[in-house]
Amino acid sequence: MIGIVKRQVFDIPLPKIEVTEHQAEVKYCECCNKTITAAFPAGVLAPVQYGEVIRSWSVYYQYQHFIPEDRLQQLFYDLYGIQLATATRTGYNRIAFDTLASFEESVLSAVKTAAVKNLDETGFRVAGKTQWLHVASTKTATYYHISPKRKSLLDGLSGTVIHDHWKSYYNLGGVEHALCNQHHLHELKAITEHDKEPWAQAMTRLLRVALRCRHFNAHHAIPVARIKRLTNIYKKIIRDGLAYHETLPPLPCKGKQGRQPRRTGHNLLWRLFHYK
Repeated sequence: MIGIVKRQVFDIPLPKIEVTEHQAEVKYCECCNKTITAAFPAGVLAPVQYGEVIRSWSVYYQYQHFIPEDRLQQLFYDLYGIQLATATRTGYNRIAFDTLASFEESVLSAVKTAAVKNLDETGFRVAGKTQWLHVASTKTATYYHISPKRKSLLDGLSGTVIHDHWKSYYNLGGVEHALCNQHHLHELKAITEHDKEPWAQAMTRLLRVALRCRHFNAHHAIPVARIKRLTNIYKKIIRDGLAYHETLPPLPCKGKQGRQPRRTGHNLLWRLFHYK
């Protein structure tokens, strides 16, 4: 032999269920004439039950990876040869919910008192009815809450809230407002591609340049001269955009009375003008 050639294969062993039996001694006290049974470990409540690892995986698969209930049941059967009843999984979810109650409160408190937080909402269907998922987040914490009402916003917020200009956010008291540039970029993309408005592409480039400037100066203030230059370009793009819309024919009014309707790009320009 002149040497050895090695090859390694990393793999996961086939999963299998392990059974741990707990035995509690039962004794009779001749002094008090009572039968006394030793205590079982915490969480061991039934003659036969699944353990904490199965419970943890069930909650993790369902809520971290959004696996539907029927597929989750199939997954446990395929991998481990066990069938978790719907009622069993529901009990696991309730235990997790109760256990995380204090953590949820700490996340909510951290988000409410953060100097800057992001707010958003989206609708979805539950049992045929519309529900609203509200989210409030920072760089390190995210808080979700669900309500049948879209206007069910958090109270007790402080600092600056960043959002998409939904009017109800302006009803929040005790906060400063900033608008989300990611939403602006989505709107600018549509205006550039569908409405072919020239100012929109220029504003898109400027917002991206400003973001790169912020990243480049992450650990110190952006130079005043740079801020002044970006601001001047921002104002010029808005002036050019408003001038462009002045050259377009007015949109027809839907009724005999009311304010003259504006195009999507025109509305965005005024928003960028008032909320820069």
